[in-house]
Amino acid sequence: MKTFLEITDMPTDSNQVLGKLRTVLVGTFNKCREYPYKMALLKSVLKFMYNKCVEFEKHNDAILDTVARNKILAEASELNFDLDERLSTEKLALELEAKKKETK
Repeated sequence: MKTFLEITDMPTDSNQVLGKLRTVLVGTFNKCREYPYKMALLKSVLKFMYNKCVEFEKHNDAILDTVARNKILAEASELNFDLDERLSTEKLALELEAKKKETK
C-alpha cells in the first residue's frame, strides 16, 4: 500500500466546490501518517465532519418532507378531501391522487 497520498489520489473536484480543502487534507494526511496520535486526531475530526454532513442531510430531508406533506394536506383541504394524516407523505400523495380520480 502506498503511504504517501497525492492530490491525484483524491476524487476530482472539477468545479472547485471544495476550494483548497482537498489539498489541505492531502498535506495533513501526509504529515500525520507517521504519528499515531496525529492520525487518530485527524480520523476523529473527519468522522465528526462526516457525521455533521449526514445530520445536516437528514435534517434537510425532514424539512423537505414536511413542506411536501403540508402542500399535499393543503391541496386536500382546498378540495374538501379528508386524508388520514397518520400516513407517510408518499401514501398521502397516492391517496390524494386516488381521491382526485374518484371525483372526476
